Amino acid sequence: MRYENRLSQRYHVLQRRNIGCRPNLHRDLELVYVCRGRCLLHTGGRAWPMGAGCLALLFPNQVHFFEDQGENECYLMVCSPDEFPEYQGVFQNQMPEVPVADCAVAELPALFRRLLELAQEVKGDGDPFRRGRLRGYALALLSTALPLFPMTAVGTGASTVRRLLDYCDANYMQPITLEQAARALGLSPYRICHICEERLHVSFHRFLCALRLERAKDLLSSTGDTVTQIGYGVGFGSLRAFNRQFRAYTGMTPTDYRVQCSRR
Repeated sequence: MRYENRLSQRYHVLQRRNIGCRPNLHRDLELVYVCRGRCLLHTGGRAWPMGAGCLALLFPNQVHFFEDQGENECYLMVCSPDEFPEYQGVFQNQMPEVPVADCAVAELPALFRRLLELAQEVKGDGDPFRRGRLRGYALALLSTALPLFPMTAVGTGASTVRRLLDYCDANYMQPITLEQAARALGLSPYRICHICEERLHVSFHRFLCALRLERAKDLLSSTGDTVTQIGYGVGFGSLRAFNRQFRAYTGMTPTDYRVQCSRR
């Protein structure tokens, strides 16, 4: 399981050959459009076949991965839901009933192509007009895609995993215990452990630690905060614990990681 974090990059747009990847989750929206070939989207304990003209829509904190079925070529956009305040009610209170739509909509590939061009233009560019155009095309893509997916209200059944992930995402900077999470979510500690082992393939404490460390990695590479500020800010109780866990997770100290990022 990989927890991805892109706090320093608002829009991640690319064209990929062979979309296959290992299980991951992140706090962003993800849209994948298959241009040619076939693949499988795995999410919610099911496999969803995708062929040319299919679009996948994944909401924040939705565990998923793609499996190639021969050669394929896809457009991918990953971006923060905070970029689209128009749809905050949808992102917070609903989720797609089915994550894949067969949608031969002519505008979709054209919108993805234009987004790809704009994303390259604004890379390292502070021009607010370019960034405004990028958001405009991203909003057009999302406005075209969302009506293709029937939505269901977020409840306590199929969305239990999402509720747990949302809770961790909102509270990771605090000293959360398994018992506190269980009380907050109205679940037993055993149920939370079972969810983590079955769906995330990791213990609750290891997932929480990985979440904190991924946040720390992004802050080290994108801010001027001190190592101490970052360690305490992401929820570690001491600088020693932060340094130890960070080295075990990445193979280097937080300071060495920051130096490495500055050389890229």
